[in-house]
Amino acid sequence: MKKEKNWKRFNIFDMNRDGKGVDKDDVLGPPNLKTFFKSFGRRFNKLLSLNLIMWGRLPMYVLVALLASYMLYSLGGIFELLFATVASLLGTPVLISTSPLYGTVMGANTAAGSMIDGMFVSGSASTVTLSSMFSGLVEMPTYSPLFYSVIIALFLFSVITWGWQSVGAAYVSRGLVRADPVFPLSDYFHAIKKNLRQGFVIGLIDALILLVLTFDFCYLFVSSTGVMSEVFLFIIGGMMILYYFMRKYIYLLCITFDMKTSKIFKNALIFTVLGLKRNLLGALGSLLLLAVNVALGILCMGFNFIIPLVLPLVYFIGTSNYISAYSVYPVIDKYMIEPYKTTEADE
Repeated sequence: MKKEKNWKRFNIFDMNRDGKGVDKDDVLGPPNLKTFFKSFGRRFNKLLSLNLIMWGRLPMYVLVALLASYMLYSLGGIFELLFATVASLLGTPVLISTSPLYGTVMGANTAAGSMIDGMFVSGSASTVTLSSMFSGLVEMPTYSPLFYSVIIALFLFSVITWGWQSVGAAYVSRGLVRADPVFPLSDYFHAIKKNLRQGFVIGLIDALILLVLTFDFCYLFVSSTGVMSEVFLFIIGGMMILYYFMRKYIYLLCITFDMKTSKIFKNALIFTVLGLKRNLLGALGSLLLLAVNVALGILCMGFNFIIPLVLPLVYFIGTSNYISAYSVYPVIDKYMIEPYKTTEADE
């Protein structure tokens, strides 16, 4: 009986088991770099549970990586390897000439052109760019109808559930940052139920912004030929960085306050400026986590090729989400929660 209790104590798959409560030693002080590693170590067990729950976000990550590598395929190198790796998980390449996408792009390119001195000249720079990005002639792998059906199904699933998944993850992460008693699975679905409508709307907006910014950046990166193109590329890159920081606040604001969606995005933008220092430290932490993961993957490749692929699924998503919440929640607490508490106390 004693052995069974000890086993249950370390069972990360039992996400709703009763805990021992909040220990007095668990109050580590304000969330900062000095207390982060102690906090992270004490919550690592529940972060592994959160990571398992967040596997539902993987289709969106795969789709964004597939879109970026697909558009940048003609550059070769890492983009060609990334596309081949991701796409090989979903289908088998077929000849480029059988691709409906190839025929559509080339047809548009032809229709936009004209004959000058007996030679065909395209009348649209954008169609030339699209044909070079999406056709790639013989080198560009295209896929069967089954492949595109899977892509559409994954896209719909990701877009519909993206906001709900983000809301649930933000709620659990916030509880871990505040050292609240956390039951990952029940808390996750409690947050979704509580923010069902707004979480869905914010998720749609968020997914659309991510996809549009990714497409625009890749398009300009490949087709950039002049000064204006370089300027627009720089602007889009800046918008991507800005929105990367805004996203850290959007879902935390959604689960913490009862406010309109427009105000959530407005306040997220304000907090991005106010919490610049913590934003940069959080981004640095995420980059270090990614670097460690890549290094471990390279080391493990010599032993087993499967390990580098599986390793991120064990801890990476949950840990990254925790780092994000740990870095930005104190900003929300400082500028919105604490002033409210002070006002109530005075009244």
